[in-house]
Amino acid sequence: KKYGVIDIFGDTLLAPKYDSIKIAEHSEAIMVWNEKQKIGVFNQKGKLVYPFKLDSFSLNSLSYPQYVIINQKNKIGAIDLNGVVQADAKYDNLGMEHYIIYTVSKNGKKGYIYKGKEYWRN
Repeated sequence: KKYGVIDIFGDTLLAPKYDSIKIAEHSEAIMVWNEKQKIGVFNQKGKLVYPFKLDSFSLNSLSYPQYVIINQKNKIGAIDLNGVVQADAKYDNLGMEHYIIYTVSKNGKKGYIYKGKEYWRN
């Protein structure tokens, strides 16, 4: 059995060719699993904003801008719903503070990302 997505007008956003789909509550993200059980991220218009590379994900749908925490090969990163990588999937842990600062940890060190640049605490 394959799944797809239609909007409230009956227009097809995603053709029924996917193994599993989760539409996030209070978010514009559509998470889709392919036959290899990798996850891709689509926006509410049905545009693929992140390729089918993810092992798992979590959503921060109450923040603005909305972002998706991604997991690739047991490393964590973040993308926004335009598909822009906010933090590469290379961290052990990742959170968000003040809407534009990502708190991260890697190899036992703690730091943050601000405007794409890493800052590490000593």
